[in-house]
Amino acid sequence: SCFRRLPSDQGRTLLELLSASVLKAVAHVRLLFQSLENDDKAKSTGLVWNACDFFADLPRDNKQAVLQRMQKIADLVKDALDELEEVICC
Repeated sequence: SCFRRLPSDQGRTLLELLSASVLKAVAHVRLLFQSLENDDKAKSTGLVWNACDFFADLPRDNKQAVLQRMQKIADLVKDALDELEEVICC
């Protein structure tokens, strides 16, 4: 697969993100082929396009991948703190 061809010095985070994206795209393509027998073609086609569009937004290197992951974690922690403050205040 394509993500295994990347040099290992590109970083584990980037490789994990790319691997997950490839697996998601393949899973949606499978659903598309299965849907050819019924009327869900448009929905399945949309899922494939969404999965493929994600590749355009992939980080270009491991530094960007790690920063992106850290930002998601920071957002989650901030949301949790906001929820705690709301519970404490009320």
